[in-house]
Amino acid sequence: AQLDRLQRAKTQDERDRIHFQAAMAATEKDYEQARQLADKIEETELRKQLHAFLAFDEMRQAIQDKKPEAALPLTRNNLLTNVQRAWGLAEVGRLFAKTEPERATEVLEMALAVARRIDPSSPDRVRTLVAIVSQFQKVEKARAWEMMSELIKSANSVTEFSGEDGELTLRVEFKGGGAMTNNFNVESFDLTGLFTALAEDDFNRAVRTNAVTLPPAAPPR
Repeated sequence: AQLDRLQRAKTQDERDRIHFQAAMAATEKDYEQARQLADKIEETELRKQLHAFLAFDEMRQAIQDKKPEAALPLTRNNLLTNVQRAWGLAEVGRLFAKTEPERATEVLEMALAVARRIDPSSPDRVRTLVAIVSQFQKVEKARAWEMMSELIKSANSVTEFSGEDGELTLRVEFKGGGAMTNNFNVESFDLTGLFTALAEDDFNRAVRTNAVTLPPAAPPR
């Protein structure tokens, strides 16, 4: 079907859109095929944006499928942003937490190193720190409490951070107009959930720690 459309395409933009659509369809079964189709796109910026999207989407799919061994090498893709890589590593740490807690801790330390490369004035730095501390709280509670001062300092220095706006947005723009935008809700970016988990561990300490102007943590049941 795509070949038939290509034969009828009259412009480069039309051909590029057909290859884009074919690449997106290929993600259902084969990311390598999707990348090969993306390489056929002539317009440089669109090709670059699509490859970046595929890099994140393949990692996200491995995480969604609960395959940490497959997801971990995908976090090393140079096309990922620091926010995407830090989130991916935090999620891999979460997946390792129950069966391999020591390995989970190692991966979470990797995520922390990446998060610290994000601009301190960006809300994304706070969000990734929240995600990382949330996972540390499950495997090494002492480390989670230790990191709270860094997290709170970071949150208090960013006015745009609300603590409840956790999502990742991917956007691919077309030269002739229009765009594809995907918004992924990221529960681990929400600070309220972290404080709730900390409160279940030590409610009084969580209340003292919650120095950010956010909804207070719910008391443990």
